[in-house]
Amino acid sequence: MASSRNEVDVDDILAMVNEDEIETESVVSVKREASKTSLPEKSIQAPFQPGSTPVHLNDRYMIYNYIGYVRSQEFEDSIIDIAFHDVTVHHNIHMSNTYGHTMADLSEQCCILGAEKSGETPGKVVVLQLNSWDQHQEWSVDFVDEEPVCVATGENFAAVAMDTNLIRLFTVTGVQRGLLTAPGRVVCASARGNKLFIVFHMALGVKDDSALGFCIAEIPFNFVPPFWCEPPQPLPLKPGSVLQWIGFSDDSNPVIMDSTGVVNILYRNSWIPIFETRRKLSNKGDNYFIVGISEREQNIRAILCKGSRYPAAHITPVVQLIGWQMPLCDMDTDKGVQEEALLRWSLVEQLVPQDCREATEAVKKIREGLMKLFALSTAADRDTRAYSVASLMNTAHQVQLAAKYALRTQHRKLADKLHQLANQKLDEEAQAELETLTTEQDSSIAEEVTPVRRSIAENPLLKAKSIEETPSTVPSLMTPLSLGKKNPFAKKQEKTVEPSMNVLDTLTVKQNKPKEFGTLPTDIQTSKKTLKPKQMTLKDRFLDKSKTNGIETATIEQTINVETENSENKVVTEAIQNGEGNVEQPKLSGFALFLHENRASLLEELPDSLEEEITKVAVQRFRKLPSEEKAKYLNTSKKRKPLESDDCSDQKRTKGFSGLKSFAREDED
Repeated sequence: MASSRNEVDVDDILAMVNEDEIETESVVSVKREASKTSLPEKSIQAPFQPGSTPVHLNDRYMIYNYIGYVRSQEFEDSIIDIAFHDVTVHHNIHMSNTYGHTMADLSEQCCILGAEKSGETPGKVVVLQLNSWDQHQEWSVDFVDEEPVCVATGENFAAVAMDTNLIRLFTVTGVQRGLLTAPGRVVCASARGNKLFIVFHMALGVKDDSALGFCIAEIPFNFVPPFWCEPPQPLPLKPGSVLQWIGFSDDSNPVIMDSTGVVNILYRNSWIPIFETRRKLSNKGDNYFIVGISEREQNIRAILCKGSRYPAAHITPVVQLIGWQMPLCDMDTDKGVQEEALLRWSLVEQLVPQDCREATEAVKKIREGLMKLFALSTAADRDTRAYSVASLMNTAHQVQLAAKYALRTQHRKLADKLHQLANQKLDEEAQAELETLTTEQDSSIAEEVTPVRRSIAENPLLKAKSIEETPSTVPSLMTPLSLGKKNPFAKKQEKTVEPSMNVLDTLTVKQNKPKEFGTLPTDIQTSKKTLKPKQMTLKDRFLDKSKTNGIETATIEQTINVETENSENKVVTEAIQNGEGNVEQPKLSGFALFLHENRASLLEELPDSLEEEITKVAVQRFRKLPSEEKAKYLNTSKKRKPLESDDCSDQKRTKGFSGLKSFAREDED
């Protein structure tokens, strides 16, 4: 009995366990079904061709851009018409759509047509060369394992985006140019020049938002692999909108438009809205179909579509010019209008090349806009706002004009603050001008000193061993002029020259040295060696430019003369100290010989020029000499002969010193 009861209890327990497992499985399955039903399916934007109309239309534009358009018409046979806005680019083309092309792009070099994969028929791309000079004007590529989703053509390449996130690049003539991998599923592509603009899906958007990203690739003209200019970045779209159009402006700046009509242009990795089509349209059912954008003209070329998003293909559309208008607040007031114009011109100045006429005009318009905005602020008694507007002015002259206007309108406190701001900007401009001048002078001095250093490096005497000396043991080269005076009527006496003597004891210092090349007199130069010239303030330097330039030029010339004299004296001193009384005379470089022979003629040709300018002219003429004449100077080895006045009894001991003495005298001359 006991055993039978135990068996019954075990059977009951097993039955209860099975029931619990069944209930658990049913609960899990219900939760799974609930979780599936709570996550609705998210639809993403399908790939499309920018500038095209929907594929399901019988008469549609495969592409409509600034070059022309490609139109597909479905009658008894499918026909493709290629037309150009400028007939000088190419004549119109009429062909049959044999392969069922649904996408196209057009440039001045070629027209690319793409067909999707249909059943066993592979995807196909056909390129028509517009500037081909042989009998083969088109080429094609078949894609069996992949399918093209959009095409684009630039100046020197044709791009095909595949459904495998692969971007295939070809030259216009059909050579495979390179490969790129898109970071996500490609939505659309556009090209201009040597740039390729790709838009792709970055992630799944929240609710009705789209999470799109973009990349810009550069395709070099030579056979260098293509590359992405910047890392992938998100594409700005309004909530609940989809991408409607992408392309490049006339100055090759990327532009996009979403389904709400907001047009954005890319400036330094920042998207700036330049127009909202909804503000221009009176009817909600109307839309603008963008064809192109110009920064210099500040307009958008678009087709007005009445009651539709796309233009009708069976009639020739009319392209309108729409001026830019940034979506700012208070556009119904003068303040808002002036602010919009000021921001628009400042953006145009940065987008267009700096050497074009539009950039100069933009600078002028910005100055006028700031003055008008300043006047509106003072008229409203907003002195603080007026001061902030004046601080945005670039030059001190503009601030001074604003201060005068403030005085006329009886805003004295504002005028006082503007005078202080003008003085501050004057100092900043003077500092900037001084830095620029210093940089230019440093570069010119470096160019002039380089040949001298090269000649010193080639001289065997000047390349003698150099001894590092402490400041206490370095001989002083700055001695008064009185130490170098000699009595011209005194009889010459024989002297024993010591190798360690000071170089200035053996060199004759000329007191009445003539003024050459705009240099200062000798007494002024000597005082400049020991005394620091009086410095002018930045404000005085800016207000009196002519006087300042003269002082700066003289100071720079004196500095160059002092440094050159010190370096030459130091080199000669080291050569004498290292010698033992029998020093070999140095060889002159080719340029030094040329300058020595032609110095007099250069002085006659350029009497009012500086020493540095004459040296520069001599360098240019020496470089232009024929090889035969230049070899005469380079191969000739001349030694400086002692002067006739250097009469010494001991020729063996003073041979080297007489050569150095004449070397120093000729350099001084």
